[in-house]
Amino acid sequence: MIEALTPLEPRLDGGWGVDALLGEQTRAHDDVDIVIARRDAHTARALLEPLGFEHDLTAAPGLPARLVLRDPSGRQVDLHLIVRDTAGLFRLRCRQAPALPSSRPGWAAGWGMNVDAIPAASSF
Repeated sequence: MIEALTPLEPRLDGGWGVDALLGEQTRAHDDVDIVIARRDAHTARALLEPLGFEHDLTAAPGLPARLVLRDPSGRQVDLHLIVRDTAGLFRLRCRQAPALPSSRPGWAAGWGMNVDAIPAASSF
């Protein structure tokens, strides 16, 4: 399934991302979290729909922060949709972002991350 998203340069995130960095599965996972550019959300959906995945409109939070897709067998893909800010960091946009202490203006609009430091999902 992750292979279908390879053209979008996905990054493994969340629990599976931690396990990949540790080199072993440390717990059971209900989903796979993948970071992609928000501009690629429609393409990701189009790539996963032939594999049986459909948009879960009940997932909260949903768009614009994340796109959750499920297949009939219960597998879930949680796509974290990021945008690049003016400082070159990537941000996860949320309707209700947590208030985080930061000297950077606009930090509460999302979490800043250097996505280039996250290994590509295809490397695992």
